[in-house]
Amino acid sequence: MGMFVAIVSSVSAGADVASAASGGRTVDLDKVGVRITVPRHWVTADLTRASVKKEIIREATRPQSSADKALSTYLKSVGGFLSDNLLMFACKPQRGICGDNVNVVSLPGAPPPVGHEDEIKAGLEADGTFHNIVVTDAVVGGVPAVEVRGEAQKLRNGSTVVLHGTEYFVPTKTGAVEITFTTDDEGSVNSDVQSMLRSIRLHS
Repeated sequence: MGMFVAIVSSVSAGADVASAASGGRTVDLDKVGVRITVPRHWVTADLTRASVKKEIIREATRPQSSADKALSTYLKSVGGFLSDNLLMFACKPQRGICGDNVNVVSLPGAPPPVGHEDEIKAGLEADGTFHNIVVTDAVVGGVPAVEVRGEAQKLRNGSTVVLHGTEYFVPTKTGAVEITFTTDDEGSVNSDVQSMLRSIRLHS
């Protein structure tokens, strides 16, 4: 398995969430130097101030709106698969469940992604989450990055639906981050994905 998929390291990174002029919410993952603005109608879990498990417990027990419950339900369902290098998760609530979503994972010590496209593709194919994987170079936050597009099947209300994954491997001051958008339509035509992608800023 490639370095980008194999690295599993506990990370503690402070995050600040603030309103953005665009009407979204800006999440600053300060320790890795990444800032992203999430649409205001999405709900966001800051997973940098405590361990993932502690955050799931907090989300599950506090008073919640229906949107928060959708996020909490999702986090509890996947909690066994998460690790503390997951820095942020946000989703668009749809009828009480998490629909389109984004997560940011830290890859501490990883080399710059550009030049490692084959390794990234091999690791993701071995992981098996997405299929029909296409890897290309991209620019994110003004720096060279790697874009990955793929598809996954999911059972929803008794029917199988195709989900689209759009991932970006972006170099940071601590190594790299993996930013994954999972949506009902392709990320290239999803307005929320494109808005978040344009909002990404890197800082020291």
